[in-house]
Amino acid sequence: MSLSHLGRAVLHICEIRQTTAQKIARHAGLHHTMLSRAGNGGRLEAKSLRALCTSQPDARDGVELLLGHLRDEIERSGVGLSEIKISADDRVLEGDIRQLAEEAKVDAQLREVLRQLAVLVRMRPLPRPLTRQIPNSKIPTERSDRYYNPK
Repeated sequence: MSLSHLGRAVLHICEIRQTTAQKIARHAGLHHTMLSRAGNGGRLEAKSLRALCTSQPDARDGVELLLGHLRDEIERSGVGLSEIKISADDRVLEGDIRQLAEEAKVDAQLREVLRQLAVLVRMRPLPRPLTRQIPNSKIPTERSDRYYNPK
């Protein structure tokens, strides 16, 4: 079974933070098997997703996890990711939001994911600047992966 976008986001965070998915799950108050199932294509309940995304020490990790989950939900709705470009450009972003809103009118699961996203965004604003510190390092590194690459 191939990894979901959420699963890839978890692995990427594990690599950057030099930690394990089990520790990420424990920090969020989740059992590691729940995170493993979600990483392999299963779904997280709203409260579990919220706990996972908001418990990260670096808010950008929470955003990366949320974007992975959102990409999985977009694909489940039958819309290809190539049809939706997630961008930091406000005009493009507004079009993306309108397209998702249209899809959510007929897809209850996507509608629920968008509600969860709205709650998480209200709880944690998007972080700035777009550089990060590696723990125990004074050298900032750029975040350049497909999950968090706003241009």
